Amino acid sequence: MKKYFLLLIIVLFCAAAQAQGQTDPQQLAAIDSLRNAIAISQGKEKVDTYQRLAWILYDTDDLQKYFDFMDEYDVALLQEIRRETDEELITVYIRRYALGKLNYAYFAYNWKEYEIAEKQTRIALEFCLEHEEKENKMYYYMLFDALLEILDVTLQHETLQQETLKLYENARANNDIAGMSVAAFSLARFYKNQERWAEAEKYYRESIELFNQQSFLLVREQLIEACRFLVWTLLHLEKYDEILLALQNYEQEAKRLEDAKNNKDPFDPEMSRNDRIYLSIYYARYYLATGNVEAAEQYCNIAEKTILSLGTETTPYDLHFFRLRARIYEAQKKYDQALEAIDKALKAYVPSQLNPMTLSNLFNKKIRYLIHTGKAYEAIALSDSLRTLEQQTYMTEINAQLDEIRTIYEVDKITAEKERIKNTMYTAVAGCIVLIFIIGGFVYYNRLIRNKNRGLFLQIREQDTLKEELATERKDKLNILKRLLTYEKPDISEEDMRAKDEIAVFERLRRLMNENLLFAKCDVNRNEVADKLKITEKELNRCIKDNTGKGFSDYINDLRLDYAKKLLLSPENHKVEVVAQNAGFKTRAWFHKIFKEKLKLTPDEYRNSGKSFIDQDANL
Repeated sequence: MKKYFLLLIIVLFCAAAQAQGQTDPQQLAAIDSLRNAIAISQGKEKVDTYQRLAWILYDTDDLQKYFDFMDEYDVALLQEIRRETDEELITVYIRRYALGKLNYAYFAYNWKEYEIAEKQTRIALEFCLEHEEKENKMYYYMLFDALLEILDVTLQHETLQQETLKLYENARANNDIAGMSVAAFSLARFYKNQERWAEAEKYYRESIELFNQQSFLLVREQLIEACRFLVWTLLHLEKYDEILLALQNYEQEAKRLEDAKNNKDPFDPEMSRNDRIYLSIYYARYYLATGNVEAAEQYCNIAEKTILSLGTETTPYDLHFFRLRARIYEAQKKYDQALEAIDKALKAYVPSQLNPMTLSNLFNKKIRYLIHTGKAYEAIALSDSLRTLEQQTYMTEINAQLDEIRTIYEVDKITAEKERIKNTMYTAVAGCIVLIFIIGGFVYYNRLIRNKNRGLFLQIREQDTLKEELATERKDKLNILKRLLTYEKPDISEEDMRAKDEIAVFERLRRLMNENLLFAKCDVNRNEVADKLKITEKELNRCIKDNTGKGFSDYINDLRLDYAKKLLLSPENHKVEVVAQNAGFKTRAWFHKIFKEKLKLTPDEYRNSGKSFIDQDANL
């Protein structure tokens, strides 16, 4: 989004410098003076005064004050557009209105007022379309790209894709190069964020081709970004035969842009340094992937020298650089230096900007380096942290999916309720016609609920499968670590023996529960289970916690629910009371409560959805 506000930043720069030199009383005096000037001025003088006041208020911390003023400014501009007869002045006012809305949206975006930012951007886009014959298309596309970034940060991915595809098709139909380039670039960025690398490559290549057909500076900056992310995409696709050519093209365009800025408008002196750092890192990654470790180290050293020239303790490049440095040390079998580099990369990790899988990858690398440096105990401790992280990541993803399903479910319920109310109103006008609508709405509502319940059933099945896969993967990882530890240290300590025994105890517990259906006893307790396993209650609790992340009661309830799900779908068609009793729940009410709370479906809904799904599979 910021790349489109560079012109706006230039305009605001002088006002920002002036505001920094003023004290608060002076700023207040300036605001009062401009307010008085607005009250007595007209026409272009009044609009210019409004704009000067907007520059001052842009630096305020009072959001509502700024929003109220910008609303007033918008009204004044629209009045002048309607009143003015000079066509040149009307064009100036139209562009100022579009730029003012862009400024409004940018201010709201920076303060994370995304709803306001989206609203103002959409208003400005509609305005630009209404005055298309007088409005410069550049402002329209700046606003459109701002809208796409707002949709991206608010996770409205489906809307973002629809809006972008619509712009792309309209621009292509009208042979609008600027529109096609903006849309192609936005689609590429969208697919990159979704990690759909093949589609991202396609649209990055198309956007580069379209940007090359345009000449103004802002487009050249977008071209540089497209070249950079094309290299990033090709690295993910492992298309090493194409990466070198893409890197050379990126380097050529970066030098061309740097020359253009030095000759015309060097308002961003850090741009060339930024590109030099990324070029060095990407060249190093390319040579490392193709086995030329010496060349990779040379480019890594160039990147390090450029980063150090920034003169700051931390930089946005630290994570990429130190992760690359660790991989180079690993290729050289310098595991102590690799461990030091990966620790620096972990310090540079920012959870709010990166997904947890990046942190998981860093932890895996550190575990590998710890093992190679003979620090097996630290590797085991870190593997426990990694296991916890993976469980948290898994549960976060599952909860997000469930929240999305619940949201859709609630929206559909509201829609159905509105339809029912509408049908009731029709009843007063024409009884027979309304009756038909009510019946149709009732059938539609039931079908909708049935479909949603079926979706939830499929989601539950997927969760069960994922839990089984996660448990298997976790067990495999622990076994691998155990074998590595045994290989490197023949004399195993008591602590390590306890860790192995705990795995064996959990396996015995699992067999005890599955083969003897011990969880089906409604009065089963820790003491009884511990006695059967010949361990203490404390050891039992620790074993369950370490292997499932749950307490004893939650573990038993999950086993009961899994067993109850099987009974509900069994051919015997047991009553719910019988299923609850056989699964170990004391009462039907308690079973119903736990089932609904955990699975978001009642036992009857689960049975109906499951049997419908099974019958459909049988017919296929």
